[in-house]
Parts: sequence; structure tokens; C-alpha cells
Amino acid sequence: SLIMGMGTITEIFKDEQILKIDHQPIEVLNWPRMEMKFSTNHENAQIDFDALNIGDHIEFKMQKVDGKYLIIEVSSMVREGGQ
Repeated sequence: SLIMGMGTITEIFKDEQILKIDHQPIEVLNWPRMEMKFSTNHENAQIDFDALNIGDHIEFKMQKVDGKYLIIEVSSMVREGGQ
């Protein structure tokens, strides 16, 4: 089952397919707000790294794979700076 989250991108590691996100609390996992790295390296992931920028406010969907939560979908909410 997919888990939803919201947050702000703070770093992008395109080559490693990793996003660092300052995410809001994720109640279903009992996670407080924190900044953490998420891998997107999964066959189900559909993420266009070229469309993402540091500072983007995003909604994301995670899937648990081998004990880790991977982001498989990202949708942009609002982009700061108008770029």
C-alpha cells in the first residue's frame, strides 16, 4: 500500500536517484517532521528529476520495499521563486 507525504525538497542527488526532503509529520508511520533522504530507485518509480528543484513543495507517495520506504511518485504543489 502507498503512503502519502508532503514536504520541501532540500537536496537533489540525480545520479543516485535520491531526494532529500524536509517532510511534514507522517502520522500513519508515527514519523515526526524531519529532513531525510529518500531513494527513488525502484521499477515502479515515475519521477522526472529534471522537473524538480530545491525549494519545491511536493506531495509524494512512498512504497515499502525490503524494509525501506522508497518514493515512487512526486507531484509539485508550489514552486518558490517563480523559476
